[in-house]
Amino acid sequence: MSKEVKVVDGADRRKARLLELLHYIHTKGGATHDDCCAFMTLRFGLRTQTTAQYLQDLHLAKVIMLGGASHIGKYFTTGTYKQMAKLLYGE
Repeated sequence: MSKEVKVVDGADRRKARLLELLHYIHTKGGATHDDCCAFMTLRFGLRTQTTAQYLQDLHLAKVIMLGGASHIGKYFTTGTYKQMAKLLYGE
């Protein structure tokens, strides 16, 4: 019997990181840019520039948004993320 070795490519890593970042923002009830950068640096060793690109990509995909007047500078997950989470995680 041979064990299959799963090869993790760049897209798999990126997907896992994006999903963890979304989960972090969602469970924290919103997170600032600095919070996200600190989390991604400690969790994955990512540079601030890489995390900023991830946040921009998630914002363009409309799964996160910047908060309103009382939450300036905080990212929150959107209804789109909540719908996708049901499909991805069965929540």
